[in-house]
Amino acid sequence: MKKRLQTTEDLSMFEIVMENNPLDSQREIVEKLGIPRSTLRHWLKRKNAIDAAPEVIEFFESPVGTAFLHRLVLGVHFSFSLCSPCGIRPICLYLELTGLNHFVASSYGSQQKVSVAMEDEASAFAVQEEVWLSEGM
Repeated sequence: MKKRLQTTEDLSMFEIVMENNPLDSQREIVEKLGIPRSTLRHWLKRKNAIDAAPEVIEFFESPVGTAFLHRLVLGVHFSFSLCSPCGIRPICLYLELTGLNHFVASSYGSQQKVSVAMEDEASAFAVQEEVWLSEGM
C-alpha cells in the first residue's frame, strides 16, 4: 500500500507542477521531482489505459482515493472473510464486478496476501486483548 500511495502522490505532484509550469518539459519536471522518466511514462500509460469515467480515474488515482481504496479493501476483507464464512475468491469477484479491479490488484494471490496480513493482525490483537482482560480478573 505504501508504495502505491507514494506512486499516486508522486504522479499528482508531477501533474500539479506540469499544470503550473506549462513551459517546462517533462524531462525537467521529473528531474526536479527525482522520478525516473521511464517510471513516469509507465504511470501515465497505465492511468490513461484505465477503462472508467475520467472523474472516477481522477479520484481513485489521487492520494485521497488511494487511501479510500485501502480502507475499502480492508473493510471488504474484514466483513467477508473475518466476520462471515467467505473465502478470497468472492472478494476477487467483488473487486472485478464493481470495477475496482482497474485500481486494485484483484488476483487471488494479491488478495490472499491482504487476507493473511489481516488474519495475523486480528490474531495479534486477540492475544493482546486477552492479556489485557486477564489482568483485571
